[in-house]
Amino acid sequence: EDTESTTRELCCHCLSLILEQISRNDFQSIWEADTRVVDTLYPRLLMLLDDSHDPVRMATCTALQHFLRLAYNPCEEGPTCRLGVSSLEEITSSLIIQLDDPDAEIRRHVAEVFTTLLDIQRSDSNNCDNVAQSTEMK
Repeated sequence: EDTESTTRELCCHCLSLILEQISRNDFQSIWEADTRVVDTLYPRLLMLLDDSHDPVRMATCTALQHFLRLAYNPCEEGPTCRLGVSSLEEITSSLIIQLDDPDAEIRRHVAEVFTTLLDIQRSDSNNCDNVAQSTEMK
């Protein structure tokens, strides 16, 4: 029942636990097997960032962090993010809006999601540099 805030909050917590426990390879396999399943996750999470109940919003931030870590795929040939640029821009835009929240705890949770995005970007840049350097050496 979507009308109960506790149900939405518990769903986010359960999703977080699942995403935290699943391996990146299993997540990528699920995404490849049925893109519709995974492609509906982040838009739904973005909608929950605007929930009227703060505990739902905080649980959503945690689930979004786990989702973003799984969507990023570092590999020897070079890292990839299963989300396109427009999806990442949409996520970033939604998060920026949340930084205006009067509740410091919400802002802290949103900042943690931004930290996850920055860590992914930083690691993406480092891996790309490493791949480029190893290609130049060959």
